[in-house]
Amino acid sequence: MFSIVLATILALSVVRIQVSDSTKVREECSRIVTDSLEGLEGRWFIIYDGDRVAARDPLPICEFFYFGKIENDIIHFVWGSTYNGITSNRSYTIDRKEDGRLSIRTIIRNEKDEIKSWPIWLKIDDGFLLFWSCRDWGEGRFEEMEYILTKDTLRDQVDTEKFTSYLKEYGAKPRIFFERYHETCPYGDSKTMHKECPRIVTDSLEGLEGRWFIVYAGDRVAVRDPLPICDFFYFGKIENDIIHFAQGSTYNRRMAYNKSYTIDRKEDGRLFFRTIIRNLKDEIKSWPIWLKIDDGFLLFWSCRDWGEGRFEEVEVILTKDPRRDQVDKEKFTSYLKEYGAKPRIFFERYHETCPSSDSTTVHEECPRIVTDSLEGLEGRWFMVYGSDRVDDFLDTCEFFHFEKIENDIIHFVWGSTYNGITSNISYTIDRNEDDGRLSIRTIIRNEMDELKSWPIWLKIDDGFLLFWSCRDWGEGRVEEIVWILTKDPRRDQVDTEKFTSYLKENGAIPSTFFEQNHETCRYYFWK
Repeated sequence: MFSIVLATILALSVVRIQVSDSTKVREECSRIVTDSLEGLEGRWFIIYDGDRVAARDPLPICEFFYFGKIENDIIHFVWGSTYNGITSNRSYTIDRKEDGRLSIRTIIRNEKDEIKSWPIWLKIDDGFLLFWSCRDWGEGRFEEMEYILTKDTLRDQVDTEKFTSYLKEYGAKPRIFFERYHETCPYGDSKTMHKECPRIVTDSLEGLEGRWFIVYAGDRVAVRDPLPICDFFYFGKIENDIIHFAQGSTYNRRMAYNKSYTIDRKEDGRLFFRTIIRNLKDEIKSWPIWLKIDDGFLLFWSCRDWGEGRFEEVEVILTKDPRRDQVDKEKFTSYLKEYGAKPRIFFERYHETCPSSDSTTVHEECPRIVTDSLEGLEGRWFMVYGSDRVDDFLDTCEFFHFEKIENDIIHFVWGSTYNGITSNISYTIDRNEDDGRLSIRTIIRNEMDELKSWPIWLKIDDGFLLFWSCRDWGEGRVEEIVWILTKDPRRDQVDTEKFTSYLKENGAIPSTFFEQNHETCRYYFWK
């Protein structure tokens, strides 16, 4: 999910069911002008949020905003989060409009690559940053979001009433500020001092191909209540020292997110990891990595240059078999030190939900199942059952939203709401002219911007939607993913056996359905 990717914790009360709409009715977003950008550059950590949060068992998530160099009132802005040492982020551009207001811009990555923008307001007071934004959802409904951030998480005692009054003065309608969980945010600068990243050359790529699961990371992890998350790296076929690399995670054994990159070897022999920063310039960034396989474990090290002589090193230990996780951490630490790296202490990463064997099924190809009717499909559907065991319930609401259907082409959004924050990814569904099957299409954002697709099947029965998809991983191994969804999450008593029989009749190999947590799904949803 941006996926996932993407999750936040605040630390006060429990979100159960939000019956009312969180948007507000007004003619337009408040016109608030940011007076000064002085002191804005750098990384700010979210410590208060205008949203009520379920924090019974806070997660080791640290959410932050990063503001790059400001030139001509244009700011490169990154919204990121760190979970158990793995950072995910999204890049945006902030610029000033003719009326003086700042606006944040992003590219909605669908087939049109639409540019969207919404106004924001930034105010620094006593070392704290107030970040306010307003999104127009149409029909006179606007959603305001407000955060308070700090550069030093040890200093988190905030006069929230003062910031609330600032917003009210300008016509905003702020919510009550609640403290956001931020215990795993760094107390000081986590970066090390180097003149440059150590020059470490990967000698051999033998045995690299395939999926590796993270079992140790050079980062302190809060695991009071571990989540059913499994983080992995996937290395594709290696040709001419060029590797297709994916970094992904599964939540409750379902794919939460993955990102595709390219790894290649430079003239000095080092491997470099490349990605496209998806802002208005679509910049290509790269940083050196080192890979070493020893006794069935993979050491992955990377180094990022943040400028001004500050470098961030990331180190993880991975295995292809998560049941085999007894690692000689000191040995891997010594390898890094030999080459001039400054590794942190390795801590065990929660990996109990990583598959102990391959979860794919064996088919010659994905079953050819044709969707007969799309009647009644449009709108938002909430997941109530999934073909996956759920180990630990979060207050997450996952949904699919199907837009207007024209000529059997559907705009499809896969989203989730966690503690009031919604993230989503857009896709296109169309019908294959040859065999009539529906296929979901997405663009894998690497340097080739590859268009990938896989077949899906949709069936509505008694007000429930069966969503089946099938991914071909090659070599006769196919992964089937199945959900049952409803438009009304209060109506969740499902005859799962009936849906299982539908799948079997059509040649699928479904796994057992397990109930998915959906208590926080909203009964009201936008059209």
